Amino acid sequence: MADHSLPVEAIAYRMYLNLLKNWNSIMDHGDLKEAKEIMLVIDECYKVWDDPALDYLYKIARARYYRAIGKRKYFALLMDELEDLSHNFYDEHNHYYHRLAGLDAWGNRLYKDAIEEFHKAELADTGEWGDAIYYYAYGACLTEMGYINKSIKYLLRAKEMAEKNDFHKYDIYIQGYLASNYCLINNSDEALNIMNKCILIEKEKKNTSVSMAFAYLALGDIYYKNKRYGEALTFIDIAIPYTPEDSEMRVRCMYEKAQVLISSGDIEQGIIYTNDGINKSTIGGTWGDVWKALLIALEFSTELSEPESMDYMLNRAIPSLLEHGQYYEAIGYYKTISKYYEEAGDKDKALYFSNVVHNIYDDLIMDKMKGGV
Repeated sequence: MADHSLPVEAIAYRMYLNLLKNWNSIMDHGDLKEAKEIMLVIDECYKVWDDPALDYLYKIARARYYRAIGKRKYFALLMDELEDLSHNFYDEHNHYYHRLAGLDAWGNRLYKDAIEEFHKAELADTGEWGDAIYYYAYGACLTEMGYINKSIKYLLRAKEMAEKNDFHKYDIYIQGYLASNYCLINNSDEALNIMNKCILIEKEKKNTSVSMAFAYLALGDIYYKNKRYGEALTFIDIAIPYTPEDSEMRVRCMYEKAQVLISSGDIEQGIIYTNDGINKSTIGGTWGDVWKALLIALEFSTELSEPESMDYMLNRAIPSLLEHGQYYEAIGYYKTISKYYEEAGDKDKALYFSNVVHNIYDDLIMDKMKGGV
């Protein structure tokens, strides 16, 4: 029922804000068709207003929509404009811009950038600065960067917000990251409990989407971290059929399977899956470089002695990992190179790359001590 004690303009203003709120909820649920229809209504409403705050909120919505439908050029142009508006005029709305910037950085695997944006969003809003998707994304980025305890905090908040709003689109991913983190802090029993319950619920829902691959992969990863390689392979093999042939998730499953095979001593099969992963990866960039780096690391006794292989490792594979926040992966490859030079009798180069490892560790420790992450 309308509040007739308010001026007509105030009522219309409130209705417009509610329309934006409902539109954002529809976007959260991924219904782009309905979101497009409502966006057309929002476009018409926007034309009749001459209000800077509404201008800002409208452009936030438009930027989010452009990102969702893949119009990166328009998204980037609006984000540049919104960054200026956020800094210069609307401090109370900063969290909207930083949430969206954080989501975009997360989607591009720029985890450190995403964490910085989510942290700014949190500082800019003393209330509920985000809902389930933002807390989940923040927690996922923290996991990828190795900030496990802080990640658990935000993932639990995401779980709480999802239950509060009856919004379960990301449940399986939230649970998967939580389980992985509990495993990393030596609570494997809780990790297994979380994922087994999660998979049971999703099977009862008759879920056959790619999210089931994520769940089974997470379960396999828990067994892998506990050196239960047979069970790890079983669940990774269950995960693979849920993934499209050339999808990132298929490549990720094969990468995990290669790692398990190698760790269990089956180097030959590990290399086969590594090569298959390279061939199947159509997304290039990070994953392609990670696969090639893994292959080189496996065969470092012969490969690293060749200048082209060492050049690839140092100038393409490792920089790609560092650029996308995969610091612990990069550290592993630097250790491999250091070991290679040590065994080759080149103590100076072995020491140099050992020092590189220590420097990265020091940078990570300093980041944690600064408090932001």
